Amino acid sequence: MNRPFYKSDKWTLAPGESITVARTADFLVCLDADAEFNIQIDNSPETEFAKGLTYSTAGEFTSVRIVNPSALAITVKMGFGRGGIRDGRMILEGVSIKTEERRGTWSFIGDPIIDTKEEIALPLTAKKLMINAWQYGPYPDEELLIYINDMPVAFHSLKANEMVELTDVERLHLQTFGNTMRANIAGFSYVV
Repeated sequence: MNRPFYKSDKWTLAPGESITVARTADFLVCLDADAEFNIQIDNSPETEFAKGLTYSTAGEFTSVRIVNPSALAITVKMGFGRGGIRDGRMILEGVSIKTEERRGTWSFIGDPIIDTKEEIALPLTAKKLMINAWQYGPYPDEELLIYINDMPVAFHSLKANEMVELTDVERLHLQTFGNTMRANIAGFSYVV
């Protein structure tokens, strides 16, 4: 039985340069590289390799030749392992990731009685809205119409006991026709 093993190393290769790494492993992963490069595992033919790619085999290999075929120097960081160890790091290249703070709090904005198209005053800090429609009159098929950001037509409609979550709302208008709908409105604000 093989004992678990993992080791990573980094090399800088001049244009056209190669290096042979003597390491017994059953997988290798390219953790970082400035550009694509070639590898040769044991006596196999050379093949292209790049950041984020993994090579694994049921058996073991004992040497890896790393080749820089480009006209510029490159730095390559590789991880080698065996015995069931796998590198689960995620490598993203050429993508844009938008992150936003998620800590925040929901707060009650209001529960207006709607009988015409009415504007609802929103706090400037509210990044999301949760609207829950409920009925307090005799018209079970009535709908609550939701207009956002001065749109001339309703963006969404709710029947009694339906709920919707909205984002990027600067202005909110609600409308019914039978004066029997109400809405519980909550806003989510991020903690600064």
